Amino acid sequence: MMIRQFFLWSFLSYSFVCCATDNCINKESSEPHVFYQNNKSYNFSSYDCDCDKQRFISPTILKIESNDLNITLKNIIGHKGMDDSGILDWNNRPSLYFYSGSSTRTEAYMTLSIENKAIFIDCIYVSNRLKNLINTQYSFCGQHQLIVDELDLESLIPDFYLEPLFETTDYSLVDQHSLNQPFDIFIGKIDDLSIYRRYLSQNDYMSEEYDLIVSSKDKQYQFKNSKVYQRMTNESNFIGLDVITENHDIAFYDKKSLLKLLNTSTDKRDIQAYIQRDRATLYNEPNDKHSIKMYLVKGDIVIILDEYWDENNKLWFKVSYRSKKLGEIVKWIKSNAFNHF
Repeated sequence: MMIRQFFLWSFLSYSFVCCATDNCINKESSEPHVFYQNNKSYNFSSYDCDCDKQRFISPTILKIESNDLNITLKNIIGHKGMDDSGILDWNNRPSLYFYSGSSTRTEAYMTLSIENKAIFIDCIYVSNRLKNLINTQYSFCGQHQLIVDELDLESLIPDFYLEPLFETTDYSLVDQHSLNQPFDIFIGKIDDLSIYRRYLSQNDYMSEEYDLIVSSKDKQYQFKNSKVYQRMTNESNFIGLDVITENHDIAFYDKKSLLKLLNTSTDKRDIQAYIQRDRATLYNEPNDKHSIKMYLVKGDIVIILDEYWDENNKLWFKVSYRSKKLGEIVKWIKSNAFNHF
């Protein structure tokens, strides 16, 4: 994150724009980026203006140029308060970058395309740091937003309807004996396919290093060492995964593509986690009325067999626990079993 912030600051300088209407007294230009689209090269650059009397922390001026194109855009990128934005090369695509250093840190990349001598945002890729120190990573494509003067980039970032799901789990504080214990975190379903993050230790959780697991009832496929965004739609539906490849390309996997990966996989489903609460009650069914006089305790390792949202939108997990006295126990637990609060 520090590298990206340094790049953005050096790229934007202090993002000042002149108090005059168009003329810059001292013009500070950034080094232009050259991108190729539609068999043409385009120069993307920005510059800051310095006034004689005073300086304003406000957006820089963005220019896009080619043989038959010359676009100047104002009040889109720059520095304001705890927010920064700019233009950069993100995975071989010209992209607008937005960063907000508020209580929940937000970072977004907005990939650009050029059509009919106009600039559009194709997709938005968002990373949001939550209070439990976990990052949500989601994407949104299809809006095809025209870029004009005064466009508020932050207003384009869609809400993530699965954010409450991420907040049900918290491994930011664990016992000493669990520091190097691997665990999986549920982050959503695409119909009957379950998506998990696999952390190999609590340190990996804190540094956001994980593999992504796509699982059916009996098999799983693992995306290793890949950056993955959960693709959403206008209707707040989770429809697939955007995977950043080693070549810095963006590959989209819908349900059909994910099923193909599962069909070729020889890995059996092996999703597990350990209990975070001092006591987690067991249930015969995913319903408050079906509790039993058995419970798990902090540190107990369970295999997660299934997930279920009840009519009140509460999440339950069907788990298997191996007891020394009773053998295998298969019951339901509430999702807060994996949260120490």
